[in-house]
Amino acid sequence: MKINNSSLIGIVFCFASNYLVAQEQIVFNMKTVIERYALNSIEAQNAALDYKNQILNDQNTRKEFLPTLAFSLSPLNFNRSIRSLQSPNDGSYSYIEDYSNSSSTGLSVSQKVPYVNGTFSVSSSLNMLGEFSKDLYSFSSTPYRFSYQQQLFGQYKTYRWQQQVNRLKRNKIVKEYVRTLSSIQEKAAQLYMDLYVCKRSLEYAEYQCLTSDSLLKISRIRLDQGTMLEKDYLTLELQNTNQHLLMEEESHNYSNAMDEMLALLSIHSEDSSFEVEPPSSEMPLSIQVADVQQKIQIYSPDPENRMVSDIEAEQTVYKARMDQWLNATINMNYGTNQYGTNLYNVYHKPLSQQSVTVGLQIPLFNWGIGRNKVIIAKNEYQQTKNNLNKEKEEQERSLKKDVEQYNYLIETMAMAKKSYELSQKNFELTLFELKHQRATVDKLVEIETAMKQSFIQYLRKLSSVWNQYYSIRSNCLYDYIEDKPMADIFQDQIINWK
Repeated sequence: MKINNSSLIGIVFCFASNYLVAQEQIVFNMKTVIERYALNSIEAQNAALDYKNQILNDQNTRKEFLPTLAFSLSPLNFNRSIRSLQSPNDGSYSYIEDYSNSSSTGLSVSQKVPYVNGTFSVSSSLNMLGEFSKDLYSFSSTPYRFSYQQQLFGQYKTYRWQQQVNRLKRNKIVKEYVRTLSSIQEKAAQLYMDLYVCKRSLEYAEYQCLTSDSLLKISRIRLDQGTMLEKDYLTLELQNTNQHLLMEEESHNYSNAMDEMLALLSIHSEDSSFEVEPPSSEMPLSIQVADVQQKIQIYSPDPENRMVSDIEAEQTVYKARMDQWLNATINMNYGTNQYGTNLYNVYHKPLSQQSVTVGLQIPLFNWGIGRNKVIIAKNEYQQTKNNLNKEKEEQERSLKKDVEQYNYLIETMAMAKKSYELSQKNFELTLFELKHQRATVDKLVEIETAMKQSFIQYLRKLSSVWNQYYSIRSNCLYDYIEDKPMADIFQDQIINWK
């Protein structure tokens, strides 16, 4: 069978087309990394699940004072055994056979009472006892029973504090979720910038290797012609070796940075190619410290967290004081009950039952332990307030430092870029002069070193300014590029999980 050239070309083209189709290209730029890949990562999915749990917990807290209905059933409690009984008259023992089964069922409705944290309940129950040895069945019932119980002192204040804490926690659920997503995006942005820096460094090393290889070939010809000193040639050869070594190191760094990026974003690298695009140049030229502090008070959960910690510490002091004072509980019950040999009798003319129990606990003397507990609680409360004030001051100082650092990097990044471009032009000019024997090798090495330093300085500033921006963005939960709160940016994620 003969295959002509056109058929062979067609087969090769088909294989190449299939390979290119199978090779999915993934483009990494700042927008796709933080908006697409970061929000679909495993960390973002876990954050969404935690957000859902917080919403469900808040719903449970809201329903805490709604009535609850419960049904109980115990159909089988069978016993067949020999038991010993002691006579109350002479103290003698006798043995009887216990051959019986008891069953019970009940229905209850309970309701927590607001403001006083009491519990009111209504219940009804029915019990049946079957004695198989005598073929006898008996019933007992409680047609209805009303119960109420609560502590008498301090409940209103405790209820009011708890409602404040619940309201503050409810207000910060969305803010905490937005902060978590912003932190995930911040981490993704940092890895993206590390990846981009590694890519630029690799490209720089590859370009320098090509330039060095070309120069070394020309220098070898000049050395053979006797127009170049051997010392200068060895210097260029050493530089060429170092350039190739640097290229291998940068290739390794790029591969590691890519692996970290794929791991964070939960991307599988099989049958995929990657393209790393440069970050956008759209950045705020300056950010004001006062504006960031104002955004934190509005959008950050930190103010609510500090208020919750303050209230909980104050509750601890109040509880320690209450343990030192008179404490009382009340338990009231009213209902009816009856017994008989059939169901009609146990619900016919039931007997009423009432009970009221009031318990008092008065601490008289405990060697000052209770007083010490109150002092300890007060000291811990003061420690909490001091720590909260210190945390707030440190946050403000750190925020001021971050904003000032960002503004400084914005101002100097343009100069660093210009310095690199000028040093690159100077290197190319010196390289041209060296090829035409109008410059020395030492001068080329010196200028190449300066160009490399300016290149590294520019990449560091570019990476630092983006990292600093996303750090500020995560702290104040406001995007200055989009000019909108982070909660508005994550609106789809918030609505989808509500």
